[in-house]
Amino acid sequence: MKKQFCFRVGGILSVALTCFVYSTILAAENVPNTLSSQEKEDGFLLLFDGEKLSPEIWQGAIDGYPVEKGAIVCRKGGNLLTKKEYANFVFRFEFLLPPGGNNGVGLRAESPSKDAAYHGMESQVLDNSAEKYKNLEPGQYHGSIYKIVPAKRNPEKNDYQKPIGEWNTEEITADGSRIKVVLNGETIVDADIADVKAPQHPGLHRESGFVGFLGHGDPVQFRNIRIKELPASEDANKEKESTEKKAGWKLTWEDNFDGNTFDASRWSKIPRGKSDWNNYMSNYDPLYEVKGGELLLRGIKNDVLPDDPVPFLTGGLYTKDKVGFGHGRLEIRAKLGKAKGAWPAFWLLPFDNSGWPDGGEIDIMERLNGDSIAHQTVHSAYTVKLKMKEPRQSATGAIDPDGYNIYAVELYSDKLEFFINDKHTFTYPRIETDKEGQFPFDRDFYLLLDMQLGGSWVGEVEPADLPVEMRIDWVRFYVKEK
Repeated sequence: MKKQFCFRVGGILSVALTCFVYSTILAAENVPNTLSSQEKEDGFLLLFDGEKLSPEIWQGAIDGYPVEKGAIVCRKGGNLLTKKEYANFVFRFEFLLPPGGNNGVGLRAESPSKDAAYHGMESQVLDNSAEKYKNLEPGQYHGSIYKIVPAKRNPEKNDYQKPIGEWNTEEITADGSRIKVVLNGETIVDADIADVKAPQHPGLHRESGFVGFLGHGDPVQFRNIRIKELPASEDANKEKESTEKKAGWKLTWEDNFDGNTFDASRWSKIPRGKSDWNNYMSNYDPLYEVKGGELLLRGIKNDVLPDDPVPFLTGGLYTKDKVGFGHGRLEIRAKLGKAKGAWPAFWLLPFDNSGWPDGGEIDIMERLNGDSIAHQTVHSAYTVKLKMKEPRQSATGAIDPDGYNIYAVELYSDKLEFFINDKHTFTYPRIETDKEGQFPFDRDFYLLLDMQLGGSWVGEVEPADLPVEMRIDWVRFYVKEK
């Protein structure tokens, strides 16, 4: 009897202990401002730890959202956005509304200083039950993409919102042009905005940007804020695949930056020099990053290397002594960041290291500050030393200043052809002349990609605009099919 009793008691204790451990695990999974084990496995990042808003993660109105009892509370208002830009993502958070509360979620926002509803997207955070909001436009209620996509409503279910004073859960997915909003388990927005025409919302179709909260002064609370980056959308992949195929051309070389760092067999960091374009170049690792199938090159204030006397640090790569490009078509798809004094460039110099300008220089893209145009130019002894103006040696072309553009040059034995987004900008031909050095371009060249700051052409740098970066999606080289 004792043995049987002990076994039964032991069994009860074992079950009780198992239940206690299981309930403890469940409780731990629901601790505010932590990631669940599934979220960790899925690759989510926690953006707020319940104690402070890290300036390494957030920018903008950090002081407007003090931390109170494990939540951030909008007190002064303003735009609180991530420091990092996101293209495709899942953004999860909890929110608690006061009576009549109003806030918003900024999606792919351009800047903390701009209205994200117009320079990006805003998903509404609103007490739909408030009397003062009963006559709003459909696209202004909770979850709606502000004045673009109305959210589904059901007044009998309080529009799927919890009672005032209770926490709500929300998940927003931005995957290419598709936007989905799930409130307390109910999908209230599921829309493709690809074909939406909204001239009053110039940032609606931004491909990436900052994410965060858009305060209007009401004490709305947020917690459990986390995000997961998604790979390029299926539509984007189809677009990428289609650009790989060009009638009459054969793709022979490409770099899609699919790894965790750049390929050192192809690329080297550009060393510092004494010219405007390379006087801030640095091998400082944070200036270079490969992630999400893109190469990121940055320009920053030099408050990180006390032994380096320069005020700014910039990153650049080149294929010098590693990869040369001759007759064919070279393309670079990239998105360029904005800053006063920013001077990103893609260009070519002779692979045989002939001196400048005799060996020639081909500028595929130079962009100044945040301009909506890019410059394309050739340089040679003919244009620099002899200062000859004919034939035309440069042109500008319109670009999407906030999105991705494709910059290209075609190299032939008797001419160079320049393009931006497949639109021809100008031709530089070989001509009959008694002047030397008019067309030194019938040779192999190496490629330079650099994020430079300042110089006599672009002017002074505004430190408040930094850091700035350019994102290079791919580099491709084609040869003519026979």
